[in-house]
Amino acid sequence: MAEYQGISFSMKSSSPTSMEADVVAFDQCAAFGLPEATVMLKSHRSGMRVLVPADIFGLLQHCVYYQTIAEHVDFLVTVDPAIAPHKDQIQQVLKDLKTQGLMDSGERLIGSLKSAKRTAAQPAGFAGTYIRTCDRPAQLKRLLESLCLNQERYGHQHRYIVVDDSRNAENLQQNQAICAEYITTGRLSTEYYGLQQQSEYVKQLTQAFPEHKKTIHWLLARDDRFDESMFTGGRLLNHIILLAAGQRFALFDDDAACQPYQSPQCEHVWSFKAQPKDAWFYQNREQMLAEIQPLELDPLSLHLDILGQSLGEIVNELSAVELTASALHGVRSDNSQTLKPDTRILVTRNGTFGDPGTSSMTWVYQQDNKVLERLVEDDNKYKQYTLNRTTWLGSHTFRAVNENALMTTTLTGIDGSQLIPPTGSFYRNEDYLFSRLLKFIHPHSLSFEFPWGLPHLPEPSRQWDAERLDEPKTVGILGFLADIANNVQRFCLAESPQQRLRYVGETYRSLADAKREVLNQGIEENLLNAQVATVNDMQIIIDNNKNQPQFWKDDIKRVIKANKDGLARSEQTLFPDVGAGDTRDQQVQSCQDVLDEFGDALILWPELWEYCKQLNQV
Repeated sequence: MAEYQGISFSMKSSSPTSMEADVVAFDQCAAFGLPEATVMLKSHRSGMRVLVPADIFGLLQHCVYYQTIAEHVDFLVTVDPAIAPHKDQIQQVLKDLKTQGLMDSGERLIGSLKSAKRTAAQPAGFAGTYIRTCDRPAQLKRLLESLCLNQERYGHQHRYIVVDDSRNAENLQQNQAICAEYITTGRLSTEYYGLQQQSEYVKQLTQAFPEHKKTIHWLLARDDRFDESMFTGGRLLNHIILLAAGQRFALFDDDAACQPYQSPQCEHVWSFKAQPKDAWFYQNREQMLAEIQPLELDPLSLHLDILGQSLGEIVNELSAVELTASALHGVRSDNSQTLKPDTRILVTRNGTFGDPGTSSMTWVYQQDNKVLERLVEDDNKYKQYTLNRTTWLGSHTFRAVNENALMTTTLTGIDGSQLIPPTGSFYRNEDYLFSRLLKFIHPHSLSFEFPWGLPHLPEPSRQWDAERLDEPKTVGILGFLADIANNVQRFCLAESPQQRLRYVGETYRSLADAKREVLNQGIEENLLNAQVATVNDMQIIIDNNKNQPQFWKDDIKRVIKANKDGLARSEQTLFPDVGAGDTRDQQVQSCQDVLDEFGDALILWPELWEYCKQLNQV
């Protein structure tokens, strides 16, 4: 190993006091190997160039998360115990590299956000709050009444549009009558957008784009392609995105309620770290509602205060919320490149109290140690926690992150002032595909999370099926499309959202045109990768928590076994969400059809979205 003191630097280090308080991270750099085991590093952030020994470069690659210099040194010793005698020298090297511009300072970054000048620019107009509903008139009524009470309490009048996908004629009539009641009384500005209105909108668009009638129908129409049991939440979302094109909008599902509650461990601080959501478990709804703390605030207005603003504006707006360099602790330096004053808040979210909306409970085992301790404190409580879908799931801080902004099951705000992508019109995972494409075409945007939540209380209440632990991980068709987008994102260098969306569309169309055996192999290997990742993740969790109770370990071992068994079954179903009894060849054909249709839709979408934007401005 080279002598650390052999590196020469042209600038003196900052004072030890400020150094110790700050968090730093090794910049993303271009590295160029040179003779005599040296490497020239060029920072992508600062542009600075520094020569370092190759072994120092190797250590620096373990310093890409913002931590104090002392924390970096301690971690490097765990990576390579042989360097322990050189801790003081390594610490000095890191300090000097910070001065040289190769280690980014958290204090510098936070200072740039705090000093950002306010602009006169205003966010885009607000199209309204869209409520997706399907055959649940009683729950729709409950949500609308909670919105009405919220309006009466705070005086903020908003527009609410009920987008109905009900299959039962009586439920369609009830939903329309519920909306008419609020319209008649004037208690709430409510509009009904049912099957007739949807059909008229599709007709209007096909008249404007007659050559794309097939694609428009695939995205928006409910026709003979659908059987009554098919999930078509994505079709409704596509309608909403076009109805709100060019504006900000908000989304509710019909089984939520507009009464905010504070997260169990709320902190009035900032965080920029992408991490699993905080979770808190309750034995039942009664316990949860008795323990959580109601808040006197208008959730929708708070979303609108943040949505579409720049990060610099938000830092000034939330001046009462503490923002220090510690907000960067644990953030990767490549993600910090998005934390600039002009970065836009594209999505706003809050947490959820009640049913988390997940199809399986596997996520329960992937939480941090604090959540795990609460989960396993008692065997009987554990059984209730993992049976009743009654949780807090969200952030306990004000969090702005550059990550896949999955919509919540309660309230989500979306800035549609710029191009927003569509999603698959049918099959589950439409929200995951949408969020993946949204991040693909706006890679430098941020999502913002509040440390409070709204209730999500489906009726009747649902339970997790413990038998699902014995089933291997599955990836639906729309999940497969999302994984494709995630895998190719690093190859797309285009800046404009339109070009980036076209890139994904062409990728899908090329896969649709591949030989059947090539696509079959790609689908199978994507599924195997998901199952392998589950096995590895669960094994790491159990290895790192050997002192936890046996009942918890037994459940994780069930997940590991189920996925290992899945890896060995070559005949396993590729997709769980296609026709029951379909052969593997038929499943591949279904995927091929979706790739082809959705690829065409993504290529058409910017023109269609722009047309609807112009309609909305008339």
